[in-house]
Parts: sequence; structure tokens; C-alpha cells
Amino acid sequence: MSRFSVSTFRVALLAALVGLCALPAQAQPTRKNFWAESGAGTGGLWVGCAGCEAPLVAYGESSYLRAGGAFSRRVLWGVEAFTLLNKTFEAAEEGSVLRVESVSVAPIVLWYPWENGVFFKGGVGLSRSEVRLPGEGDAAPLLASGTGSGMTFGAGFDVPIVSWLALTVNVGAYFGAIGDLSVEQMYVDDVITTMYNANFALTLR
Repeated sequence: MSRFSVSTFRVALLAALVGLCALPAQAQPTRKNFWAESGAGTGGLWVGCAGCEAPLVAYGESSYLRAGGAFSRRVLWGVEAFTLLNKTFEAAEEGSVLRVESVSVAPIVLWYPWENGVFFKGGVGLSRSEVRLPGEGDAAPLLASGTGSGMTFGAGFDVPIVSWLALTVNVGAYFGAIGDLSVEQMYVDDVITTMYNANFALTLR
């Protein structure tokens, strides 16, 4: 596990939480009608299974794209695509270089309970994870992938820049029930993925 990646993730998460708590309570316009948001940052991934003694833990780059409309002034709807990827991290226990990519796609709801730009997010959709392990010697890499149901929760806030553009800071969690994976005629039962992210984004509103 990269110490730099761990430190970056913790710093970004702390900055987002501090900003969320310190945001002033003055009235700020929320998103209206059509809106779109694109963000990037850092994240962590935990992969567990029924027979695993300890989860696989990794840190990498996270990014997402959201777009949608409005049910009302304080309740918005949208669709979100989120991905976490690190091509060169090392497994925490064995030190072997591998590659993990996890993707979540879900319809979401954003709720603005106050007039200060703070929102909460929730959604249910699909989650897909792919793990690639290097083969021994000249052997081909081992690949395992699966798709299952997923849930996402999060919180954040919009800071207006101009009337149609805002800076958005948010943190979130993504849970995926991938099910059973097959690796070289072996089965890994009940794979569960958990992702956490801290991101900065630009929002067209």
C-alpha cells in the first residue's frame, strides 16, 4: 500500500469534512432544471469475501460524472457514474503489484435541507469490479471480474462561482454486492466491495 496514497486520501477527506462543517449559513442558490457535475479526487477500496481472512485494501484515483434535473427546489434527481482505479498499487500484505478497477452506475437523489448549499446524496444501481493479478513467471495475468447490485451515499456542498457555475466538494461511499467470482477454475464466494471517495468538482447549474 502506498503511504503517499493513504496520506493523500486522508488529507482530502479531512479537508472536505472541515469545509462542510465550516460552510457559512447564508442563502445560496441551488441547482435548477438541468445540471451536470464532473469531479476527481482520491479514494479507497476494500474488497472482502466469505472465505477471506482480511479484506484487500487499496487506494487510487477516483472520478465521477453526474447529470440530472429537479423534482423541486430542494430535491434533485440524476444519474451518476463513478470509478476508482489504481494501476500500480501494491497489495497490503503480500506486496505484489496488481490492478483493480471498480465502477458504479446509479440513479441518485440529491437533497438540500438548508439554504447554504449543503446536500446529501443517495442512490441504488449497479457495481462492477475487476481485479488483475500478475501471473507467475511468464504466465498470463489472472483476471477476475463481476457485476452486482450497489448502493451509494454521500454528502457535500456547492460554493457558487457565478450564477451558472459552482465548485462542489463531496465525500461518499459505494457498496457493491458482486457475488461469486471465478479465477482459474477457482471460486471466490460472496465478494463485497466498499469504496470511499473525497472529490472536488465543477458543477454547471
